[in-house]
Amino acid sequence: MARASPWRSSNLLRVASTRLTPSLMTRAYCSWWKEASRLVLYTQTLRAGDMFIFPKCLIHYQFNADASKTAMAIAAFGSAKGGSVSIPATMS
Repeated sequence: MARASPWRSSNLLRVASTRLTPSLMTRAYCSWWKEASRLVLYTQTLRAGDMFIFPKCLIHYQFNADASKTAMAIAAFGSAKGGSVSIPATMS
């Protein structure tokens, strides 16, 4: 399920075992595009020991890149009141 961090907190994700693929979406300025911005998806496959930072307010998700093994990750928020905002299934 896709979700977004509220405006008050960034997230840190550290992969503890196997592989995990986190992704985030943002808008990027594009001078040749008719509109001022376009959606850009950033994705990276992480191995055990790797970390990924989700900046605040961006839609993001992560999934297990190796479905035959259980993935384990540790998440941390940059605020004591990190919170979470769920994104409707139509967006993900």
